[in-house]
Amino acid sequence: DKFSEKNFADLCFDFGIELDEVTSEYEMLLHNKGEVLTDSQKQNISKSLKKLQKKNEDKLSDIEKKQKKVLEDLDKSDKDALYKIDVPANRYDLLCVEGLTRALRIFEGNLKHP
Repeated sequence: DKFSEKNFADLCFDFGIELDEVTSEYEMLLHNKGEVLTDSQKQNISKSLKKLQKKNEDKLSDIEKKQKKVLEDLDKSDKDALYKIDVPANRYDLLCVEGLTRALRIFEGNLKHP
């Protein structure tokens, strides 16, 4: 069985926790540092990076140096989904993946309560 983002959000809601956001390292970096990039650079990261890497480092303007750094970081960043979940303060058992998984499996009836 595959679990969609909506299914997981519904499960979290039923359990009493909130799925705050689904993002990735790549998306967070683009959001936080992407303002120095042009729209065309954002659309084709690897091509834009190669173009800047061909230029001599001494001939790059300050903005091009910033763009190159952001493009390098984006090129290396992970695109896997990151799930940000709000956990109530009194549920410290849910602060790790194992604890959260165990609690959700018990809640769904897929695991016996210890």
